[in-house]
Amino acid sequence: MENNEKSEFLNAFMTLCEMWEKEPSKNLMDVWWTIFRKYSLTDFQKGIVAALATLKNYGRLPMPSDVIELIETDGVDIETAAEIQASEVITAIKGIGVYQTVIFDDTTTMAVIQQGFGGWVRICTDLQQDEEKWFKKDFVKMYRAFKRGGRKYPGKLIGLFEAENEAKGFIEHIPEPVFIGDSSKQIELKN
Repeated sequence: MENNEKSEFLNAFMTLCEMWEKEPSKNLMDVWWTIFRKYSLTDFQKGIVAALATLKNYGRLPMPSDVIELIETDGVDIETAAEIQASEVITAIKGIGVYQTVIFDDTTTMAVIQQGFGGWVRICTDLQQDEEKWFKKDFVKMYRAFKRGGRKYPGKLIGLFEAENEAKGFIEHIPEPVFIGDSSKQIELKN
């Protein structure tokens, strides 16, 4: 956010405080401003709306991390986001398979596949249908940890075609990666 957006930022923050019946100090407002400056005003406002719609009032104002989680998971709680991503991965494994290189729109999902499961080829060859229930549990647990830890994996998850062609020096024969998820995020990820 830019300095000229601070008043709109404070309006959104004050709405959150009013809903939780809390009177924020100047120090608290300054801390929230410092934390959320890296986000756009629109993202912050969406995060506040999602917090108002989904978080329960347990007598304390939501933590900045609660709002950040909602911003980064498009307004859904992290558990739901993880379950959605696990289902997307299973669908991609079944529909796309081990040969294609893939890019998921969620860089945390990419990190879980690459760093938690050993990469695209490995996850595709290891996952059996009767293990899907356990895969989902493991994926959700890792996703939560990776998301909270800020782990991301920008780039692509290499499939067998690309791995074998690259090893043989046939770089011109490598097909474009398959993009999975919200196509509007594809341009963001490439930049």
